[in-house]
Amino acid sequence: MKKILFSIVLLSETATASSSGLLIRLIQALYYPVFFLATLMYLYCIIEYLKERKDKKYLKHIIITTIIAAASIAAINLISWATYGCVMMPYAVSENLDCWGAGCFEQECHYNLAIKKQDPLLCEQITDQEIKESCYTIVAIYKEDLDLCEKIQNTGHREHCLMETAIKSGNATVCEKCPYRESRDLCYTAIGIDKQDLTICDRIQHDFEKILCYQNIAVSSSNPLICEHFTQPEFCYTNIAAGTKNESICEKITDQQKKEYCYESVASNKQDPALCEKITDQHARDRCYDSIALNKKDPTFCEQITNQTIKDSCYNYIAINKKDPTLCEQITDQDIKDICTNYTS
Repeated sequence: MKKILFSIVLLSETATASSSGLLIRLIQALYYPVFFLATLMYLYCIIEYLKERKDKKYLKHIIITTIIAAASIAAINLISWATYGCVMMPYAVSENLDCWGAGCFEQECHYNLAIKKQDPLLCEQITDQEIKESCYTIVAIYKEDLDLCEKIQNTGHREHCLMETAIKSGNATVCEKCPYRESRDLCYTAIGIDKQDLTICDRIQHDFEKILCYQNIAVSSSNPLICEHFTQPEFCYTNIAAGTKNESICEKITDQQKKEYCYESVASNKQDPALCEKITDQHARDRCYDSIALNKKDPTFCEQITNQTIKDSCYNYIAINKKDPTLCEQITDQDIKDICTNYTS
C-alpha cells in the first residue's frame, strides 16, 4: 500500500512541476524536429560527398544545410527569448553539466536532477516556489527526511509532505505532526494496515477510518476475532469467510439474512453448490446456484434454479459461451431463446 501511495505522490508532484513549463515545451517541440532533420541532411550530404570523391556540389549542400539549421535554431531561440527571456537548450544535455546553460529549462533541470540525485541542495536552486516545494516533497519522501518537509512554507503542502514521509517510513509517531485530523487519520490507517497493528488503528479519531483499518487487518490476517471490535461485525465476518473460503465463520453471524449472504459469498468463491442448500431464502439460493453455474459454465446447476427468468438467463449465458444450441431448448422465454439461437447457430 505504501508503494502505491508513494507512486501516486510522485506522479502528482511531477505533474505540478511539469505543468508550469507547458508553453515552453510547445516551443521546444519545434526545436527537436529541426535539429533532427538538419542532422539527417547533414549526414546524408557528408556521405554523398565522400562517395562522390569529394564532389564540390555536395560540399555546397553541407554548407547550405548548416546555415539553414543554424538559422532555424537561432530563430526559435529568438522567439523564446522574446517571449520568456531565455533560450531553448535541451535540459537533458544540461543535466550532464549540472544544469549549466539550461536556459528555459533551468527550473525543470534542477528539479529532475534533485530527484535523480536525491539532493535537496539542488531544490534550493529553484526560484519558483511551487516547483521548489514539490521538489522538497519528493526528495523528503525518498530520503524519509522530515526536516525537508519543514522547509515547505505552504501549510497544506507541508502537511502532505509529513504524511507521505510518515507512511513511507512506517513511523506512526510522525502522523502526530499533521495539523489536520483527516490527514492524521489517513496516515494512521495506511501505517496500521501495512504493519498489521491494531494499536495504531486505535489512534484514529474518525469511526469510519478506524473500522476500515480494523477490517483490513482482520481480512488480511484472516482473524475473525478482530471483527468483535465492531458493533455490527457481520460484514467483517463475511469478508473473512469469503476470503478464506471458510463457511464456519458465517456461523458467528446471528442475523439469518446476513448469515445466508455470507454462505452465498463463500459458495461463490469456493464454487461449492452444497453451501447453496444452507440458504433458506429462495431468491438468494437461486443467485447462489446461478453464480456457480456461470463460473463453472455447467448447465446442470441451472436446473436447480426455481426462478424461471434467472434459469433462462443461466442457460442462455452458458449456451452462448459454449456455442451449444441444444441448451437453448431449455429456455422457456421465447425472446431469450431467439437470442440464444442467433448467437449459437
